[in-house]
Amino acid sequence: MSSISYCRVSTKNQSINGRSLDEQAKIISIYAINNNLNIIQYISEIMSGKKNRYLSNNINNGIKNIIFADVSRFSRNVKEGLTLINKLKKKYNIHFVDENIVINKFSNEDSIEIKTFKNKLIQAENESIAIGKRIKRIKQFKADKGEHKGGIIPFGLTYKNKIITDGQGNEKIVKKYVLDERAIKIVEFITLCKNPPFTNRLITNSMRKISIYDDPIIIEDENYNNKFVTYERLTDKNIADLLNIYEVTYKNGKPFTSATVRIIRDVNELKSMVKHDDDDQHKSINNINHNINKNCNKEIDNEEYEIIKHFDKMQIDDDI
Repeated sequence: MSSISYCRVSTKNQSINGRSLDEQAKIISIYAINNNLNIIQYISEIMSGKKNRYLSNNINNGIKNIIFADVSRFSRNVKEGLTLINKLKKKYNIHFVDENIVINKFSNEDSIEIKTFKNKLIQAENESIAIGKRIKRIKQFKADKGEHKGGIIPFGLTYKNKIITDGQGNEKIVKKYVLDERAIKIVEFITLCKNPPFTNRLITNSMRKISIYDDPIIIEDENYNNKFVTYERLTDKNIADLLNIYEVTYKNGKPFTSATVRIIRDVNELKSMVKHDDDDQHKSINNINHNINKNCNKEIDNEEYEIIKHFDKMQIDDDI
C-alpha cells in the first residue's frame, strides 16, 4: 500500500543514537519492507515537535499509510498531537515503529494503540518541558558568568573567546562578554536621551564622543551652558534622527530607526553583564548539567540533549 515516510529533527546538528533524519529513514524503510508497504512520498523536516502543522496539508493523493520512527517524531505537544491523530486516523493508517502500533479509524479511546500513543505523547511533552527548564537554567548560569548565551549579542557588547579549566582539568572555550568601545558610547548617549533631566552641554558632549563632526549642537541655546535643562524624554524617533543626522551608525553601518533605538538596553544593564574573570570560582557547564540532572527523574532524550550539546555553536545574528 502507498505510504509516506515522515522524519523530523529539532536541530540541524541532531545526528546521534539513530535519530538523525537518515537513521529515521532507514528504520522506516526496513519497517516498510517487512510489512509490504510501498513508500512513494518522503517528508523530512527540521522543526520543533511542539508544533507540527505541516504534515496534514502536504499528503499526496492515494496515500494510505504514514510511518514514523516513534511517537516523539509525530509530536511533543499532547493537545496538538491528539487533535492531529484524530484527524489523520480517519483517512490513514498511522504507524509508529518503535512502539509497534498502528492507529486508524478503528482505533478508539479504549484501544491499546490509543492508550500507548497517549502515554508516549505525555512522556514526550514532559521531556520537552524538562529540557526547556534545563536550557533556561544553563542560559542563566552563562549570563551570571558574563558568557554569551547564544543568539543576538546586545548592542554595546561583543565577546572574546576564553579558555577555562573545570575541576577535572578539562579545558573548554567560552565566549565572554566585553564592552564594544564604540557601541557603548552610543548606548550612553541613547540612555542619556531616554532619562532626563539633562543639560545642553551634557548631551552635546556625549554626541561629540560618537559623531564624525567636530562640534555637534544637539539643543540650540543662546547661552550654551549647563543651566539649560531638558526635562522631557526624547522619543525613539527623535533619538534615531539625531544619530542619523550626525552620521552615527548602527550595526554593519546601518542607520538607526525607532525600532533599533527601542531595543537598546540601558548602559548600566550592559555593564553589569560584563563579568571579571575568576577561574577559581568558575564552574563548568558539565558540572551544572550534572547537578540539574540529579534533580530530574526523567533522562534527557537524544533530541533535546542535542540542543544543549550544541548550545555554544548557535549562530550569532548581528542583525536585529
